[in-house]
Amino acid sequence: SINNEDTVIFLSYNAHINKEQLTLFDKISNPKILVSCGLDYDINFMEKAESIISLNCAKLSSIKALSELLTK
Repeated sequence: SINNEDTVIFLSYNAHINKEQLTLFDKISNPKILVSCGLDYDINFMEKAESIISLNCAKLSSIKALSELLTK
């Protein structure tokens, strides 16, 4: 279960339009790192994140770079 994890990395993509993402984000009780992959509007709706990364791109190359950054 996700609630057994120490920290959750949550990738959002225009959650202000796709509201199911906001609902899921709010259900996670663990500390959360928000990665906004689309427009930065998501940051305004997900203020309970402990950390925020604004990727502004959902291309595979950007996700791979993020993965490398987070696992170093």
